[in-house]
Amino acid sequence: MEFKHLAAFTAVVRYQSFTKAARALFLTQPSVSAQVSQLEEELQTKLLERTTKSIRLTAAGEELFEYASGILAVREKIYRRCSSGRRVPVCIGASTIPSAYLLPDLLTAYRRRVPDFSFELHQSGSQKVIDGVIESRYDVGFVSLAYQDSAFACVRLWSDRLVFITPPVEKYQELLLSRLDPVLELLREPLIFREQGSGSLQSAERFLAQAGLTENELNIVARVDDTEAIKRMVACGLGIAMISDLAVRKEIEEGRLLAFGGDDPTVQRDIFMIHRRDYGLRAGLRAFLEYLEAKACEQGS
Repeated sequence: MEFKHLAAFTAVVRYQSFTKAARALFLTQPSVSAQVSQLEEELQTKLLERTTKSIRLTAAGEELFEYASGILAVREKIYRRCSSGRRVPVCIGASTIPSAYLLPDLLTAYRRRVPDFSFELHQSGSQKVIDGVIESRYDVGFVSLAYQDSAFACVRLWSDRLVFITPPVEKYQELLLSRLDPVLELLREPLIFREQGSGSLQSAERFLAQAGLTENELNIVARVDDTEAIKRMVACGLGIAMISDLAVRKEIEEGRLLAFGGDDPTVQRDIFMIHRRDYGLRAGLRAFLEYLEAKACEQGS
């Protein structure tokens, strides 16, 4: 018998639904059903009476529910006290765009709701963040790469788009007003790309593939792992870059950079939240993930 079996069982009882319990635990409904069935097999007794309209506890189920709730409550107290009596901070990994331009507002809003919430935020490339979640160095990651694995939840939270940015010199101002395809013209220019493992780079590579181009056909003069440095290099005239619209809105509005190509559907991308599907999630982390799931549902409705 494991904590995950007890967590699945108590969630089904509390939510009176396998589907709702699965959603709360970030699992699939068949997974929750299997965990409850395994618990019944181990105890060699029926715990739930299931009908198409309701779920009712058997006598053995009522007794187990009381014990299981107590055990899980004690486990939660241990989690809360495992860091010198303080709550354990939620460890977050995030790629550049969510870390710098999306999470600050979200984390501030959440902490207003939950004043004792604390966190650590680590910025890295999307692939490194995914690796960190897989290796349990991060509780949750925010990246621009989807990750498919039955042991992990991958939830779309935001949409983003990439734009080509240039300095606001006459040459590019004229291109904005011309009838030429600006993207094809810009791809002939010196280019500044993101580093390997970056979600932005992979999005750019998909765009190039759809245009029938490879990196070998381009004049890539630099690979840089810092968005602010890229913007500064473009402004100085080193080259042009393909970058998130979220990262350059202020510079565009102030006329310090020009942007091209943001309406092209091939440069649209999503930003995802990934985390383990784990019955043992501590309460503070679970509440934070549920808040983000609700935000995702609001945006999808």
